[in-house]
Amino acid sequence: MNLEIRLLAQLGSSSQSLAVTDSFFVNLASSKPITKFAGGRKIETKQDLLAFFLNRSKHNIQVLHSLDLPPNSLQKGFIELGIFVDNTLQTIESDHVLSTSMGRQLESAKLIMHSIFSAMAIGSPKAIEFFPRLLQLLTLYPELFDDFQKLSSDCPSWMFLRWLPQLTALLDKPSGLPILPLILRIAKKYPNALRFPLTLSFEQYSFTPETAENAKLIKMVRNMIQSDAYDRFALELRRLEDPIHIFKDLCDRFESFISSSLSKKKEVLQQAFIEFKEICLETKRTGELFKKFAEKHTSKISGIFSNGNFDEKKMKELVGYKEKFGSEAESKPGKNLLKLFSSWLNEYQLCNVNDTDQLEIPGQYSGKSEPNVSEHVKIANFDPNVLVMSSMRRPKRIVMIGTDEKEYPWLVKGGEDLRLDQRIEQMFVIMNELMAQNSFCMRNHVSLATYKVVPMSMSLGLIEWVDGTKTLKACLADSPEFEKKFSEAMALYGEFVQKHGKSGQSFVACYEPFLQNATPKNVIENIQSICNRNRDSYLRQFFFKLTISPEAFFHIRSEFANSLAALNICSYLLGIGDRHLDNFLVDLKTGRIIGIDFGHAFGSATEVLPVPELVPFRLTNQMEKFLLPLGVQSLMANPMTNVLTSIQDGKGRLLNALNIFVNEPLLEWRKFAVTQMKKQGKKTISMGEISESMTAPAWYPQQKLDIAKRKLEGENCTYVTVDELTVGHEKRKFFKSMKGALMGDPAVNVRAKVGRICESPKEQVDCLIDLAMDPNVLGRAWVGWSPFM
Repeated sequence: MNLEIRLLAQLGSSSQSLAVTDSFFVNLASSKPITKFAGGRKIETKQDLLAFFLNRSKHNIQVLHSLDLPPNSLQKGFIELGIFVDNTLQTIESDHVLSTSMGRQLESAKLIMHSIFSAMAIGSPKAIEFFPRLLQLLTLYPELFDDFQKLSSDCPSWMFLRWLPQLTALLDKPSGLPILPLILRIAKKYPNALRFPLTLSFEQYSFTPETAENAKLIKMVRNMIQSDAYDRFALELRRLEDPIHIFKDLCDRFESFISSSLSKKKEVLQQAFIEFKEICLETKRTGELFKKFAEKHTSKISGIFSNGNFDEKKMKELVGYKEKFGSEAESKPGKNLLKLFSSWLNEYQLCNVNDTDQLEIPGQYSGKSEPNVSEHVKIANFDPNVLVMSSMRRPKRIVMIGTDEKEYPWLVKGGEDLRLDQRIEQMFVIMNELMAQNSFCMRNHVSLATYKVVPMSMSLGLIEWVDGTKTLKACLADSPEFEKKFSEAMALYGEFVQKHGKSGQSFVACYEPFLQNATPKNVIENIQSICNRNRDSYLRQFFFKLTISPEAFFHIRSEFANSLAALNICSYLLGIGDRHLDNFLVDLKTGRIIGIDFGHAFGSATEVLPVPELVPFRLTNQMEKFLLPLGVQSLMANPMTNVLTSIQDGKGRLLNALNIFVNEPLLEWRKFAVTQMKKQGKKTISMGEISESMTAPAWYPQQKLDIAKRKLEGENCTYVTVDELTVGHEKRKFFKSMKGALMGDPAVNVRAKVGRICESPKEQVDCLIDLAMDPNVLGRAWVGWSPFM
């Protein structure tokens, strides 16, 4: 039977790229072996072939259930069958003519669901990887609600832990009702795994009369997993953020809702102030920083909110008051004492806590195997020191001491929605699994380095601290000449930008005329001149010092190139931007590169930044020099092609998981959508409709997923990026010249000679490298991105 599935799969693969009527099907109809295999049934069109596939698949699943086979063989059969039917269904869904003529494919969707759940029920780890597709089918086919509820009950609840964000994102929707019995099971067995994902999703839930039953069940689940200890833990972690930043967040939140017509606006604003008051204006067991802040500012801030009404006049008063803050509102970078921020964390000792109030070290529910909760490491206490980072929001590194006597360092980030970082890391895990199926990637250790991200609310989260690393900029700065050369390069680049502006204009204001008027010739000459002043390879110098032999150096260089190849391709597919020198870590043992801080993804660096980012990833002068004498084409093009091939082969899995961005859009996407509508003067959706919602309109995340799909289907990066630039900047004066730089020159740029669709992954990679290293594109980047390094 497996042989039949493989034969069907080969036929399907051959037919997918063909038109609905094609000579392939004429030849197929005249083939006696095929006709015999089809039981005499005529297969004259693509529709005939796909209908035959589905018919045989129904037969095969019945056969599978009746066979007495070892579990491994059954798992394989169910998975292969489910994937095959899904590929067939997606072929129908992507073809308007076929989907119209063949209609809704309820039986096919049911077959996929039964196949994957059957494999999960007998312990298949591979089947777990395909679970997000079942959630998508559940949304598309409400008739499957009962099947989902029954079939999921046959599977161990731990198998769903990996996909908790995807599950909780659906709970306020009609398709959430059949999911809730599963959520109840998880709440009973793994409450600590569910607590934060549900807390995050709950902040965006919006119930209707149709989902009233969902609301009741969710309330029951929340009561089951409620924990005073974890609530206090989250509150105290929030106090690791400086009061000035918490207050600015409060002002921003008020500003975003004060002019909206949101029906629950007053309640939202009141709740925001209550949270702020609890964090910043309480004095019991808080740190010295917050005590000083509360003593100085409580009276004035509380007075603004005294009557419970809040209007634009009070908004101005609130925003103006932040100018009164002094040193009592912000911490100093470097080593500090934990008690400065939180007495509770500083005094926490496991021996003084009840068994039910013990806190686990975060990030122990991977979903890859059944958790043994009794053996999970608990927090024994916290290191009395914290490291305050120098970046704008002053994130803090804390160290949790585990009951296993090991140290667990985490970066605490307040005022940020870390769901994007968490989802990017989740996508990276999927991409690693797809790369692991590629023999070249496996043989050469081509993969992404990942780390844990634990969002606890929309304004608080933890990021696993990666020890034994340095930022890419710190590696370059290890050379004694770097700082001087870097400052000179910044100055020269800045001068070139400013000479295009008017006298007295600010540096930022000069960018508009610079991007509009600078000729390709001048841009190229300028950046090449700056690069020529930095002839040394600072990365090469750094790694020479780090290694003890030529062999070790070449090994580290290979690891660097392979990891950068994986990171570049995966970052491009997910639209990750803002890749400046501090957004990369280098592993000092292996030389592998690690991407961090994914604040700009899905093309937002091109769409929303004032100076749009045009490159698909970072592949600049210093990286190029480090890879010499073999160079980028020898050390990176082939790994990048294999990475892209492996992910395109499994693109369905990635797109299924990405659907979470549609079901639960990021909060900032609402702001981006409003900005986009205003720029384009959209009339199809009223601004009032958006102002009544706290989330982005459905078309915006779908727009992002459509772009990801275009990349996965082999579209030339130039055309994708032009569309993102158009959405964000079409009415800017520099649009025409920036678009021209993107399109390239056919005389020198590979991407300009290739059409909209690349013929192969290799051609797509060639276009990407060409765009990433084009001096006419790099020479127009924001100065802080350091395109000359």
